[in-house]
Amino acid sequence: MTALGEHVRVTAPSDSLEGTREVLSSPSGNERLRAESQIKPSASVVWRRVEESIVLVHLGTNKTYELNLTAGRLWELLDDGSTYGDALAALRSEFDVSEEQLQLEAQQLVALLLDERLAEETSRS
Repeated sequence: MTALGEHVRVTAPSDSLEGTREVLSSPSGNERLRAESQIKPSASVVWRRVEESIVLVHLGTNKTYELNLTAGRLWELLDDGSTYGDALAALRSEFDVSEEQLQLEAQQLVALLLDERLAEETSRS
């Protein structure tokens, strides 16, 4: 399985000198998400599949984010309304990955999405 959290490319607005950088993890990556949590894309984000990647654009910051195949699949599952737990179960069945690796990398990715305000967490009612 390609890593979920290690291959998110961020492109800053054109007036920035940062250009593109690889995001390896997020400071919030150690927080445990509940299986019943709903992670929904922010209203300020538009996205599209481009070949095997998902490209996100945060309309408020003009930053673009490119998610690799597996990270993009997690994004799609969450966007389709899957709970965090259901999305992880689907990824386990679709990719050859250990439970521990999947948990760690999914937590890091979702923490990044939340920190960058690309997504919002709610609990299922």
